[in-house]
Amino acid sequence: MGDHLLTSTEVCELLKIGTRTLKRWIGPNHRHYTGVDFPQPVIRSKGGASHKFSESEITKWIQECRQHSTTVSHS
Repeated sequence: MGDHLLTSTEVCELLKIGTRTLKRWIGPNHRHYTGVDFPQPVIRSKGGASHKFSESEITKWIQECRQHSTTVSHS
Protein backbone atom coordinates (compact mmCIF):
# COMPACT_ATOMS: atom_id res chain seq x y z
CA MET A 1 0.00 0.00 0.00
CA GLY A 2 1.39 3.43 -0.94
CA ASP A 3 1.83 6.57 1.07
CA HIS A 4 -1.14 8.91 1.39
CA LEU A 5 -0.80 11.94 -0.86
CA LEU A 6 -1.74 15.46 0.18
CA THR A 7 -2.75 18.23 -2.22
CA SER A 8 -1.08 21.64 -2.13
CA THR A 9 -4.19 23.00 -0.42
CA GLU A 10 -4.06 20.32 2.27
CA VAL A 11 -0.36 20.99 2.90
CA CYS A 12 -1.06 24.72 3.22
CA GLU A 13 -3.90 24.08 5.67
CA LEU A 14 -1.80 21.65 7.70
CA LEU A 15 1.13 24.06 7.97
CA LYS A 16 -1.03 27.21 8.19
CA ILE A 17 0.79 28.82 5.26
CA GLY A 18 -0.35 30.45 2.05
CA THR A 19 0.06 29.04 -1.44
CA ARG A 20 2.72 31.63 -2.28
CA THR A 21 4.82 30.46 0.66
CA LEU A 22 4.47 26.84 -0.43
CA LYS A 23 5.51 27.73 -3.98
CA ARG A 24 8.56 29.54 -2.61
CA TRP A 25 9.50 26.58 -0.38
CA ILE A 26 9.44 24.13 -3.31
CA GLY A 27 11.14 26.53 -5.69
CA PRO A 28 14.73 26.19 -6.85
CA ASN A 29 17.52 27.23 -4.49
CA HIS A 30 15.21 27.77 -1.52
CA ARG A 31 16.57 26.94 1.90
CA HIS A 32 14.08 26.87 4.78
CA TYR A 33 15.21 28.94 7.78
CA THR A 34 15.54 25.76 9.88
CA GLY A 35 18.10 24.40 7.44
CA VAL A 36 15.80 21.45 6.70
CA ASP A 37 14.82 21.32 3.03
CA PHE A 38 11.09 21.16 2.35
CA PRO A 39 9.95 17.94 0.64
CA GLN A 40 9.37 18.25 -3.09
CA PRO A 41 6.05 17.15 -4.57
CA VAL A 42 5.91 13.55 -5.73
CA ILE A 43 3.54 14.66 -8.49
CA ARG A 44 3.89 18.10 -10.08
CA SER A 45 1.15 19.84 -12.03
CA LYS A 46 1.12 22.90 -14.24
CA GLY A 47 0.32 25.93 -12.13
CA GLY A 48 0.93 24.05 -8.89
CA ALA A 49 -2.68 23.76 -7.78
CA SER A 50 -2.67 20.00 -8.06
CA HIS A 51 0.80 19.16 -6.74
CA LYS A 52 0.74 16.05 -4.57
CA PHE A 53 2.99 15.61 -1.53
CA SER A 54 3.84 12.51 0.46
CA GLU A 55 2.12 12.79 3.82
CA SER A 56 4.90 10.81 5.51
CA GLU A 57 7.55 13.16 4.05
CA ILE A 58 5.65 16.22 5.28
CA THR A 59 5.31 14.65 8.75
CA LYS A 60 9.02 13.79 8.79
CA TRP A 61 9.88 17.37 7.76
CA ILE A 62 7.75 18.79 10.60
CA GLN A 63 9.50 16.52 13.11
CA GLU A 64 12.96 17.45 11.78
CA CYS A 65 12.12 21.17 12.00
CA ARG A 66 10.95 20.75 15.60
CA GLN A 67 14.10 18.82 16.44
CA HIS A 68 16.27 21.47 14.79
CA SER A 69 14.46 24.27 16.67
CA THR A 70 15.03 22.47 19.97
CA THR A 71 18.71 21.91 19.19
CA VAL A 72 19.25 25.54 18.18
CA SER A 73 17.48 26.94 21.25
CA HIS A 74 19.61 24.78 23.59
CA SER A 75 22.93 25.68 21.97
